[in-house]
Amino acid sequence: MHDRMPVIVTPDNYEVWLDPDVNEFATIRDILRPYDAAQMRRYPVRTKLNNSRNEGADTAAPVMLDTETP
Repeated sequence: MHDRMPVIVTPDNYEVWLDPDVNEFATIRDILRPYDAAQMRRYPVRTKLNNSRNEGADTAAPVMLDTETP
């Protein structure tokens, strides 16, 4: 997670978000509100995700972290 998180558009807003004729900020203002963190999930991924030349579903697949147990 970082300070440049993408906009997360819910399906009920797809039509407005993708409409090329919408050019008033007031029309999309509510779409740009922070997404509910309770609706998100996070998981570790391979470092190859950091390179835009890497493609494929496995690039963003969850991985197990090696952690030591006390």
